[in-house]
Amino acid sequence: MRDSARTALAAAAAGLGAAHLPRVVSLLSNRLDRGFMTHVLGATLFSLLDAAVPGADPEDVEAALPEIMPLIDADLFGRAAEEREVEAIRGAYVEARRSRSHECLTLLASNAVVPRALPELLSPVTRRLAAASSPSLRRKLEACLVAVQKGLLLNPHATPEEMLILVHSVVHDGVAAEERLAAEAAAPDMEEMTLGQGLKGHKETGNRVWENGWWGSACVSTLRPSRASDYLHTVYPCTLVSRSFDTLQALNPVPHDPLNPLNASTHPNS
Repeated sequence: MRDSARTALAAAAAGLGAAHLPRVVSLLSNRLDRGFMTHVLGATLFSLLDAAVPGADPEDVEAALPEIMPLIDADLFGRAAEEREVEAIRGAYVEARRSRSHECLTLLASNAVVPRALPELLSPVTRRLAAASSPSLRRKLEACLVAVQKGLLLNPHATPEEMLILVHSVVHDGVAAEERLAAEAAAPDMEEMTLGQGLKGHKETGNRVWENGWWGSACVSTLRPSRASDYLHTVYPCTLVSRSFDTLQALNPVPHDPLNPLNASTHPNS
């Protein structure tokens, strides 16, 4: 009976055309949404696409992708895919013995607008690339890519120029991503400069003088005040510089020079 119903639906979809696929697919997905019916939905979706997509207007096929691709995604990576691994379920329902979603991808890729429709067609793959660490998931993703590739090679609307642009963009993005990851792995860990942003009394990061101790750097403690001021201004806020410089000058005094404005400001009575 299900085979007869699918044949009737396929004939109706062929008569209506690809322009009405979104409505038909939406109605089916609202009815066949639980239990073994999800496997029936996957098989019915292939029958509809096989009847309505070949020779259809590419714009109509592209307009139907937002309704179709979530169903393909769920069939390949959702609960239906897990149930197909269970021998009892495969034996109980004919529709659960194999997935037709890869054939659906090939049909859509062979008749959609290229390369504009590719982000939607490849969405089941792209959203899982970052987590593709297990061999089983990688095999599933590769199977999806192969199915889309077969469709692209059969697509009469895809010009060689568009395909070359597509290949270049994919290769360029892949190489750029690998180079970025390699550069991040080779770069040393750098602490964020947060000087002057911490709470009073808290140790700040990104300052070698502070992290070596207030007077841990011998070069700072032996600098003349004029040079020490220049150095401190580069690593401390103004409020710290004034206090630090007074301490330095007290520890390392210099002969009074009336022409030195620093001495004049520090010793107004000299």
